[in-house]
Amino acid sequence: GPFSGWAGLEVGGFVQRLGLLWLGAFAFSCPVAAGSYEPSKDTIEFLLSAGLGACAVQTAVVLRIYTSWSYVSNRLLSAAIEYEETGWYDGQTFLKPPEVLPRDR
Repeated sequence: GPFSGWAGLEVGGFVQRLGLLWLGAFAFSCPVAAGSYEPSKDTIEFLLSAGLGACAVQTAVVLRIYTSWSYVSNRLLSAAIEYEETGWYDGQTFLKPPEVLPRDR
């Protein structure tokens, strides 16, 4: 996915992208929050609800990154791989050759 490469970044670059993601999500959350709270009257509630919406988007992206790389890691560490593509070989199991196992691990 578009966020998978973020896992390979240095910590500073990763945090910077998460910050930019949060700011973008905050901008999109503001109109939703304004539907519930009037920004001029309920400023704190407005900012908190928009911030919570931005945090929800950020959390969803981080979970997506984690689950994607967890899946890749499990397939690399496994000695037997099940085919998941559609076709005649769907559901079959591929056993990795002995020379491939150490490379993947």
